[in-house]
Amino acid sequence: MKIILGILIVSLSTFLGYLISQKYTDRLKFYEDYIKFNDALISGITFTSKTVIDLIDKENKRYFNSELKEYFLGEKSIENGNFLQKSEKEYLKNYLSQIGNKNKQMQLEYVNIVKIDLNKEREKAKIELKKYKTLYVKLGFLIGIMIFILLI
Repeated sequence: MKIILGILIVSLSTFLGYLISQKYTDRLKFYEDYIKFNDALISGITFTSKTVIDLIDKENKRYFNSELKEYFLGEKSIENGNFLQKSEKEYLKNYLSQIGNKNKQMQLEYVNIVKIDLNKEREKAKIELKKYKTLYVKLGFLIGIMIFILLI
């Protein structure tokens, strides 16, 4: 009976470690979507004469089928992103407020500057994911093993 309970505890603690580490995966995915969104805006602004709102409408799901579109359209609150730090949330709010408010050339300059920042953040997110994901899973496993040993 103790062995079954111990295996259950080790499994549960490992799973909790995995859930805690999931924020790093979500953060990397968010930045990859953010970069795709920004790149699609760059190509849309450069090669078409459409406004940003026209570019993001429902017909452009192929390019703007990301979580960022939901933030832009107000369907999702930025405050709910628990994988983002406060400064990143402010940066995103600023980005969303700046999009579509300027002429074509200024808009293009702005999204190109943002592209550089986003690539830096994505690289940081990749490093953090590589560093912390396995750490939390292993830590959860070790805590489960310690509890199992204490039960025996």
